[in-house]
Amino acid sequence: MAADQATLEEILRTGPAQIDLPIYQGASFTMPIRWHTENEAGERKPVDLSGCSVRMQFRRRINSPAVELDLGAAGYIRITDPLQGEMLIDLPPAITAALTFRSGVHDIEVEFSGGEVLRFAKGVVVVDREVTR
Repeated sequence: MAADQATLEEILRTGPAQIDLPIYQGASFTMPIRWHTENEAGERKPVDLSGCSVRMQFRRRINSPAVELDLGAAGYIRITDPLQGEMLIDLPPAITAALTFRSGVHDIEVEFSGGEVLRFAKGVVVVDREVTR
């Protein structure tokens, strides 16, 4: 589904959400996310993600050429309830154990079936190093 004009305008007005991710190395990491718009009256409406795809990457710095983890390509982020704008980040312990960086950045982009790509969120990734292994 293509994003409707009102939804596009609301998303562009508010910009991407700031979502910081504290990840404990060697432990499962699961984070449900709900994308909604909020009009000037404070009314919330879920963004319809029907027919959309989601992508997300971890990098050490924004301009880093190396991708530390491509969550979208690996299926670690997915849309779980398109009509409610719900997504899920789900990293198994083996993946978090393999993270070698201490901090980095991420963003989440959603591609609508009409071709629009919108950045839903951005933030910092902090990996708390594992002692017990």
